[in-house]
Amino acid sequence: HVSTQNLGYDYYNGLVDSTLETDTYGNQLKTVTTAAYRLSPYQAMGSRMTNSANKNMLTQNAEIYVYSVDASHNSLGLMSANATTYSNGATVLDGGNLQYIQNGGSQTIGNVWRPQSTYCWMPDGTTATGLTPLTSFSDFNFSSPTSSSPSWKHTSQTTLYDVYSKALEDMDINGNYSATHMGYNGTRVILTGSSGSYRETAYSGAEDENIYRPGNGFVTLGSGTLSTTMAHTGTNSVQLTSGQSGFTYTQAADSIRNTVDYMAFAWVKSADGSVPNGYLKFTSAAGTLQSALSSVTLKQAAGWYLVFLLIPG
Repeated sequence: HVSTQNLGYDYYNGLVDSTLETDTYGNQLKTVTTAAYRLSPYQAMGSRMTNSANKNMLTQNAEIYVYSVDASHNSLGLMSANATTYSNGATVLDGGNLQYIQNGGSQTIGNVWRPQSTYCWMPDGTTATGLTPLTSFSDFNFSSPTSSSPSWKHTSQTTLYDVYSKALEDMDINGNYSATHMGYNGTRVILTGSSGSYRETAYSGAEDENIYRPGNGFVTLGSGTLSTTMAHTGTNSVQLTSGQSGFTYTQAADSIRNTVDYMAFAWVKSADGSVPNGYLKFTSAAGTLQSALSSVTLKQAAGWYLVFLLIPG
């Protein structure tokens, strides 16, 4: 059994900012939460009652510290600490894949604050109690995160958003990327992927508006024709005749890495039920690669064959 007692509230947002939890054995944990707007780097996120230019972002938390305390609520040591930074300098993509920063500058649209990075207190070594003594703990430096104690580990960072503040690209503590692509006018997730950045991952099912959008970043319709006659999933596919292309994906060279391998897949099917002769082709300044026709027979599903192309780093 665990009982929880509210010890304090934030004056402006009305949310609980201090709680005390007591378990069956009498152990007590005190959790202290600090809203981002209370910290000097994020005063622009504060209440519009104090400044009409503020963003009134009062419920976004910057710090969550958990302490082990005694019966008088005196701290025995720190159990955990997490910090979240915010920024109005995030890279943002609009629906047409145009990139900009919404920091209120003359060349941008709006001034929008979003979560940027998360940090976790992870000191080296261990203690008998598993707690960090308060004398060994230092608060996170929000004004200069890189100046914080080395025990504050940078666990994740959102590196790309869309204009609706949906995270499109994240980087973890080891520098590995994960990405999310939106479709249907930004209302549905059509792809999530790990170990690759936003521009290193791509998908199309020929069923949303992205297939008609020009420029880099979208899997677009080639010279084939959109069809509802047959589909591997959903309702659409791209119908091809000899020499036509189905899907096309173009990306700038500086958006991909030459030290990793890439993989491309497509499902193909012949109208007469025979083994299709479709293939995938990759072209760069270094040359052209094309999938072998025999590879289409490796995986099949209801007459559809999976074409595969490995693009070595």
